[in-house]
Amino acid sequence: MTDELLNYDALGLAELVRKGEVTPRELVEVTARRIEALDGTINAMTTLTIERALEKADRISVDSVFAGVPTMLKDFIDCAGVRRTDGSVSNLTNVCQTSADYVQAMEDAGLNLVGMTNLPEFASTVVTDNQAFGPTRNPWDVTRTPGGSSGGSAAAVAAGYTPLVHGTDGGGSNRMPSSWCGTLGMKPSRYRMVSGEPEGVDHFFAPIRRLAEA
Repeated sequence: MTDELLNYDALGLAELVRKGEVTPRELVEVTARRIEALDGTINAMTTLTIERALEKADRISVDSVFAGVPTMLKDFIDCAGVRRTDGSVSNLTNVCQTSADYVQAMEDAGLNLVGMTNLPEFASTVVTDNQAFGPTRNPWDVTRTPGGSSGGSAAAVAAGYTPLVHGTDGGGSNRMPSSWCGTLGMKPSRYRMVSGEPEGVDHFFAPIRRLAEA
């Protein structure tokens, strides 16, 4: 699967948009074609939001940092109106009512969500496989795993769906899949990013603090 836009990273695509050489809508359409062509084999996606992305594409400011570049979220974070499953059959009908602060900040920066990526159930192992969606396969060798727990995200980048995808990392969940897929996975320091927790990072760490202070 090749097209000329594969030669650009996320900032490069945004610059093309600002120059008028491509539109945010066209970027979504290209990404949708890549997913359609490849995901039957790779199985990186759990939920697609292509129609949502097309509807948003015409309203994204080209002066924003990412100017409509398509992205994906690990299926482990709240995005308003989008299903969050955590890779579990118990959550297949769970549609979020509000977005985590991280998702809002991501969209404010001009990124456009095209879907959710696969993970092991509740991000519990280093192999991306679950009963709800099955295994994600490594694009470099589909007989192998991309790792976990952000395996769907790493596989999506490695396959060229889009250059920038969200993941989470408690003990290597971004870094291990990236090393297995030949991509870059980062774990920023705590408090360096907007929280991905529904009620903020302070809410997430409050029980730990209470134990430490006891």
